[in-house]
Amino acid sequence: MIYISLDYETMSAPLYRQSLILIIFGLLSLVALFILTANFFNSIYRNIQKIIIQIKQLEAGDLTAKSQILDGGELGELSDSTNTMVDTLHQLLTDTREKATQAQKLSVLLETDANESLEKAFTMSMEATAESRDTVEEIYYFLDQLEKHLVQQLDDPGAKVIMDKLDEMRQLANHRTNNTTEITIALSDLFKALHEQSSELSDLSHSLLDDLAKFKLQ
Repeated sequence: MIYISLDYETMSAPLYRQSLILIIFGLLSLVALFILTANFFNSIYRNIQKIIIQIKQLEAGDLTAKSQILDGGELGELSDSTNTMVDTLHQLLTDTREKATQAQKLSVLLETDANESLEKAFTMSMEATAESRDTVEEIYYFLDQLEKHLVQQLDDPGAKVIMDKLDEMRQLANHRTNNTTEITIALSDLFKALHEQSSELSDLSHSLLDDLAKFKLQ
């Protein structure tokens, strides 16, 4: 009688409504969870893409590339570390380029000065050698004349002593001439070596600047 007298539709109606409400809230929760999860992974993906783009730009030589990730996580720390590395490398290459430019300017000036000094040393060498030869010829001529004069006075003991010294004077004059020539030649070789080294330094600094030009620093 109790079973027959109960209105099961009236009793089960609230249960149906609650079940329907629970199902709707469950579906909404799943949708919200899906949206939050998708946004979370999309944020991670976007941050990873930023770092990948920065690394590719660095591979291409662009040292101005930076990534801005402010999520406060590990990707943010990685981005900050990469940016710090980029700043350090950028400063290092900038200083290197400035020093290479200064070295190139100095090497060009040194090469020019060495070239001018080489020409002057060569001219001085030729002039000094010519003057030395003229002086030696004059000395030889004077000594020959003196020797002819002393030959006529061999009876004089002093004349014999002077004649013995004539050969020594000839050797001394010749030795002085050779020393002058050797000094001027050595000086000329020194300036020539300095010119070659400055030229090599200029080529080296130019090559270094060409290599640095492959990087984007500004």
